[in-house]
Amino acid sequence: MKSKEIGGMACLILTAMIWGFAFVSQVQGMASMTPLFFNATRFTLGALSLLPLLWFRRRGKATAGFRTAYDAGERPVLELGDGKVMDLPKWTASPVAVSVICGVVLFSASTVQQYGVLYSGSAGRSGFITALYIVMTPLLAFVVLRRRIHLSVVISV
Repeated sequence: MKSKEIGGMACLILTAMIWGFAFVSQVQGMASMTPLFFNATRFTLGALSLLPLLWFRRRGKATAGFRTAYDAGERPVLELGDGKVMDLPKWTASPVAVSVICGVVLFSASTVQQYGVLYSGSAGRSGFITALYIVMTPLLAFVVLRRRIHLSVVISV
């Protein structure tokens, strides 16, 4: 193996270990706090870790080339594939509005997951069930967005 491949594999193994330990930590955390408090702490720490990035972007060093469809006067659209396009409301071009919505959805999903960890009491079971999103994502894309599931996706899943 090449050194880049070894480094890449090491990073993937480290990521898997961190995610695996996260479920063990979640089970332990549920013994001393509620799922909402756990997630509030988790998301607060995540937000605080982004403050240096926001400060850096605010100074203008990382904003080169960054623009939204709204800034360019274009209409926001969702490309559905096969040349089909769906018009979106104008507010969806705002990174702040979309970020808030994504944050609320992610917080809600994480809270539901925490309740699952609390009531299952098993890090392995919780991790396995959570990892089912790998299978569910292409299926939901097919049902909701009418996207075809290619053979490469089926093999990957």
